[in-house]
Amino acid sequence: WGPDSAMPKSKREKVYNLTQVAKKTKDSKANLITEIREALDVYPNVFVLRVHNMRNQSLKDLRLRWKPDSRLFFGKNTVMQIALGRNPDDEVKEGISGVAALLSAGNGLLLTSKSPEEVAAYFNDFRVPHFAREGFVATQTITIPQGPLTQFSHALEPRLRNLGLPTTLDKAVIQLLTDTDICREGDTLTADQANLLQHFGYKLAQFSISIDAMWSEAGGLVSYVDDAAGSAGESDE
Repeated sequence: WGPDSAMPKSKREKVYNLTQVAKKTKDSKANLITEIREALDVYPNVFVLRVHNMRNQSLKDLRLRWKPDSRLFFGKNTVMQIALGRNPDDEVKEGISGVAALLSAGNGLLLTSKSPEEVAAYFNDFRVPHFAREGFVATQTITIPQGPLTQFSHALEPRLRNLGLPTTLDKAVIQLLTDTDICREGDTLTADQANLLQHFGYKLAQFSISIDAMWSEAGGLVSYVDDAAGSAGESDE
């Protein structure tokens, strides 16, 4: 290489326009506020939802299911609070600042023309099973019995052993040397346990939605669904 040779540019040297990034963020917040306020003029009922075991794809599917006559919003709580109004002086609908006060981590908003009874009935039964992640508290004990693990290729034996299973190979078949608990009820899962549960097909986590509260266009008041139409969902895990 000569002194005048051009060195290839590193991706790390890419210059980002922070003003542009800040403007994008500001625009997205403004758009969320506008969308919520426009939806408030269309849908009479507002529900404060709480998500358990968030999974992006399941949330996306849920949005599509409710799209014809409802809008789901999950964003920064402070932005959603601004959209609704944080106090009686700046609330966009009478009494809706009470909804803003209830928003915290894990909450979202459902704006809908469906009745409280319809919404509560739907989410009472709504569960989508998923593989648990590290840090999840096991809801049951999973035991793998001693014997051949014929569902796996022999090439996977070192991987299973590294994850903590007492295995060996016998005539190209993986053998589990003793009955083994992948997890016990109440365990906080490690990364290895979560991996093993996925290998064996056990989906212990459930993506679900519970309802914290609702606001009615007709009454203009915040009311808990437990009092109005029954509770929905399960506690955080």
